[in-house]
Amino acid sequence: MLLDKSIRIHAPADRVFPWLQPARQPLWDPALLRASPRDGDAGPLREGSLVDRVTRALGLRLESAAETVALEAGRLFAWRQVEGDYEQHRGAFVLEAEPDGDTRVRLLADVDLPFVLPRLATEAEVEDAISRDADEALFNLKALVEGGGAAS
Repeated sequence: MLLDKSIRIHAPADRVFPWLQPARQPLWDPALLRASPRDGDAGPLREGSLVDRVTRALGLRLESAAETVALEAGRLFAWRQVEGDYEQHRGAFVLEAEPDGDTRVRLLADVDLPFVLPRLATEAEVEDAISRDADEALFNLKALVEGGGAAS
């Protein structure tokens, strides 16, 4: 399933980008239960960093490890699953500066849930649930950043 979502946040990219760090994503993405650096991969996020993730989809708990494949502070954070329960999971947050100083956050993702899920729900139900979860996460991110949340 290809996902392409965006939201305009009334804040500059340097205030938005820190919230995209994997360890902070569970604060605004209710489908992401936990994201933590892989053992031995402490320190600032960089290309090649591994993050262990636990997500919830359609009531199921899914575990995966994602590798940071591209990183440009204030502009881009891209990842791909390297192991785990998803058939495929890769994506990117792309930040675009608006002329008035706002930031457009675009979420691009290619997600295929485990083959077992179609037995629990139709493909349309799975896609709808993923789309709703992405919308909720982006609205939460917007509220957090615009509310003055500090991501130090």
